[in-house]
Amino acid sequence: AEVGLLTRNVVVRGAADDSPPVDPQPPTTSCESMVYSEVPCIGYFLTGYGGHLIILDGASGRVSAAEFYRMGQTNVIGRYPVHLHLLGAAGEASFVSDCSVHESYYRGIVVHGTNNSLITRNVAFDVTGHCFYMESGNEENNEMSFNLGAHVHTIGHFLDFRGQEAGTTFNSSDLGGAKVPADGAASPFYISNLHNNFTGNAAVGGFSGFSMVSFPKVIGPWPAGSEVDDAFVPMNRPGLQNGFYGNSARSTGYWWNLGPCFYVGGVLQEDVNSGSLLYTPGRPNLGPSGQRRKPQLLDGEGDAWFTFVNNKGSLCNVAGGDWNVRSKWYNMDVIDVGTFSFNAFGKVVFRNIFVQCRTANGLAVVPPTQQTYWEKAWRDKSFRVFRAYDTGQNHVLDSWRIQDCGTKASPAESKGFRYAQVWSIPHGVNVNQNQLAMRNVTYVDGPPDPAKLFSFDVGAQGTYGAYFASFLDADGSLTGRAVIGGLCRPTIVGSANTIRSLSGGTYYVTPPNLWYKLSGLDDGGPRGSANHSDERCDLLATAEYPMWACDRGSISIGAIMVQPNSRAESTARTKQLWGHVAHFGDDLLLDGPP
Repeated sequence: AEVGLLTRNVVVRGAADDSPPVDPQPPTTSCESMVYSEVPCIGYFLTGYGGHLIILDGASGRVSAAEFYRMGQTNVIGRYPVHLHLLGAAGEASFVSDCSVHESYYRGIVVHGTNNSLITRNVAFDVTGHCFYMESGNEENNEMSFNLGAHVHTIGHFLDFRGQEAGTTFNSSDLGGAKVPADGAASPFYISNLHNNFTGNAAVGGFSGFSMVSFPKVIGPWPAGSEVDDAFVPMNRPGLQNGFYGNSARSTGYWWNLGPCFYVGGVLQEDVNSGSLLYTPGRPNLGPSGQRRKPQLLDGEGDAWFTFVNNKGSLCNVAGGDWNVRSKWYNMDVIDVGTFSFNAFGKVVFRNIFVQCRTANGLAVVPPTQQTYWEKAWRDKSFRVFRAYDTGQNHVLDSWRIQDCGTKASPAESKGFRYAQVWSIPHGVNVNQNQLAMRNVTYVDGPPDPAKLFSFDVGAQGTYGAYFASFLDADGSLTGRAVIGGLCRPTIVGSANTIRSLSGGTYYVTPPNLWYKLSGLDDGGPRGSANHSDERCDLLATAEYPMWACDRGSISIGAIMVQPNSRAESTARTKQLWGHVAHFGDDLLLDGPP
């Protein structure tokens, strides 16, 4: 467990009689939502009025080994316990080290319009709003290292917020007056620009542990003497080499069923008409003009990748939530999975990942309330080791070790369908899913439960996704086919059956098809039957999402998608009859879509 020392010999504190808020939530008052049976009530704890320390306007400051207690003024911009304000290049001579901030009424340590500063070995505990906070998006080359942020309080609550909630925005009034609506997602670390160094930090609690928010443009002033750059896009600035290294987060995301330990997501921007702040806590708008991070090289001559190395997420709903366009997650431990290890879009490489679905710590967790579906999910082991989140994926999974997630000899105790899954592939979509490649997968405690090896998510009836789903098991280790003879066995895995989800959480499977049975396609051999395996193809019929697993040979997967309309309308219109397409020369079964 994390240990932080809060007391120091040098103490800066607000007065005991008039600093604490005078509007606490009454003990007899409680609030609930459709998602949780108890949530933070909106409109309380908004009057905290402690002291503040500010170093500003090109000065330099060095603060070390001091305790800041009852500091910060709730919802008053600029009134924080410790604030490096618009220092610009003078930040190079500034640091905050070995300090503590506790019972803060607004934030912890704030870096604003400041470059090259050092924030290291500090503790922030019992903080309203974000703890370690980069404010405007134009802060770069700062170092935040070996800090601990814990016990964070949101300002307001995103009522009934669940799932990806694509494009849903909240303003100040939605959260009961939060000056910055991103404080409804208060986290130990708030990062508006990844062109900084984050090393060895620890986050406990919060909407997420590390909140890496997209800023389409700088919000607020630039330091005096700096050239204002209207073309500067904080969310597209590249990360530093080893700039996100050795951090840990745990016990986060309680107020969001997809709340990640590490979250590359959320958008803070100004309303084009009113100038007021708007916050999107979930998935940003997609497309070329969307709000996902698209990291670019500093010279503007090419694409960059965000890289996250040697990190650990535990007791999170999701370890890594990443709406970025290009990322690399290397050497990460994912312990006690709430929902799934990663929730990612774009092009992502996941290399050297250890997933342990349930430890003794995870099994001992009893959520305080267990009434709604989302609250019961942890107890019911409603996890997925990896979920191939939707379409448009271009992911590579390399060197994964999986443990305590249920085995053939000892299946995970669960309620069955959609619980305790290993590999989850969505089928309720209308676009092909065939951009995933996996290799070097190790099941530490034995072969997985064959029923849970492949399951589906985002299920819907009458869609094309179940027919198009496929991926490359580059060495046969994921399907277990490489174990036979101990040889590398490149395998193409593709949907064998159509699965239709029904109301009440049940499902049924139509008869097998030949779509991805590859026998005879490149060697002149017989095609065989759709109902059984042969020398080249194994029918994984016992999986909840039945798959063909076939020796690759010289075959590569391709797909044709007839989409005679815009993407926004595809869900409704691609079900219309536009013609027939034969895949690998075999007709669809009569019960399939046109």
